[in-house]
Amino acid sequence: MKHLVKASDGMPIWRQDGMLTLTAGSAGIPANLLIVLGDDEIYSNWEHAAPGSIVPAGQKVDLRCTSQVEKAVIAESVEGILKLSKAWQREPEVYLVWGNGEPVFYRFGMTRLDDIPEPLKSYHQAIKLWQLLRIYAHHQDGDTDSLWFFGVRKTEIQPGFSLKELSSPLDLSSVASFMEASDATEIRKEILASRIAAHLDGQDPETRFSYLLSSLPRFARGLREQMSIYLCEHSPEKLEEEAKLAAVEFAGKMETIVSGLETKGLTVPIALFLAYKEVNKDMGPLGNSAIVLSAVLYLAGMAWVHFTQSALLDLLTKSIQEKKVDFEKKGLDRDNPVLAKAFKTLEERGYRSEKFSGWMFLLSFLPPIAAIIKWCNL
Repeated sequence: MKHLVKASDGMPIWRQDGMLTLTAGSAGIPANLLIVLGDDEIYSNWEHAAPGSIVPAGQKVDLRCTSQVEKAVIAESVEGILKLSKAWQREPEVYLVWGNGEPVFYRFGMTRLDDIPEPLKSYHQAIKLWQLLRIYAHHQDGDTDSLWFFGVRKTEIQPGFSLKELSSPLDLSSVASFMEASDATEIRKEILASRIAAHLDGQDPETRFSYLLSSLPRFARGLREQMSIYLCEHSPEKLEEEAKLAAVEFAGKMETIVSGLETKGLTVPIALFLAYKEVNKDMGPLGNSAIVLSAVLYLAGMAWVHFTQSALLDLLTKSIQEKKVDFEKKGLDRDNPVLAKAFKTLEERGYRSEKFSGWMFLLSFLPPIAAIIKWCNL
């Protein structure tokens, strides 16, 4: 493998047809290069190849991979891979790194990351982190491939990192387990955006991903801490206590409206009695007209009470329903006694009070009708 020194650009790439052209460096290239890698072979088809012969310096030789791959690379080191376009965002499907001790061959989906040495393993971890961020980013710029997160503030992260960030092993397990957990996914997205904004504050867009890699343990700790704070603030006990307080508050507002309706409802029989009783011959046309007018004004007042109070009851009932749904989204079970009984009772009372207001309005027609009927019968 020592003969594969200095390719034409230090990092030749297979085209879509699996072909790669390699220019021999000063030491030349073994013409009969044949590397058997499981079911795959990378071999030379130089027409002057003979056992033991060397492609002279400056000459070109074609290498071919027997399998169709989207992108394959031969490089002296991971630094050579990092010189490739898009290699900061996605690892090649196949690569051969030959400059550091034993050659390392990687095939996507077939090679275990535990079987490859550092810093190649850290390179794959960095790529996985970028792909995780891309999944949860709010927007990706199609021109620059930058990722945008809209948390506390807008944060742009441009792709790119260097060998320096791969000098120490990268442990992505904490961040990956946090983001890939199946519970509270929306909350986790919000926490991620918030932590990215806080953690990368003060960094330029082009250096943010590098900084994130170099400070990954601190970033992962921030995610865990913010999630713990959220869970503490939204524990079942605390949520239930909040639900109880909300139920008491709603009950107070409901009681104020309903008690007012009940009080006004008691005036209907009184108004009916007075309207019918006061209409008589002694009052004369003018007096009786005043009594009928008073009964009509009473009807108008009850109509105003009905429509205004019904609107308030409807608004309050909807607020109760929305608050109930909000507690369920935060994690409180819908069978919790506070939601299943207290909130349900408040909803039912709101509906009954609206019906009572409607009946009270209809009955308020009786006083003017009774006054008019009696006057007509005099």
